[in-house]
Amino acid sequence: MEDLPVIAEGVALLICETPSLLEEALVKVDLSDIPHHRINPKAILVPAEFAEALSELLRQQGVYPRIEE
Repeated sequence: MEDLPVIAEGVALLICETPSLLEEALVKVDLSDIPHHRINPKAILVPAEFAEALSELLRQQGVYPRIEE
């Protein structure tokens, strides 16, 4: 897979395998302290400094997102 082009600096994209995996995990995760924007059914955009924290919260729910920075 080739690298994705950089479209903005300082943000990270967390991409899950399926929309249902992300949806189920987000129901159980408190995102009140993490600025985020869901950009499509499988992906969330966050400031880069929050990417690992959100990824860890999702992993605790059994979801292992790919992170693109």
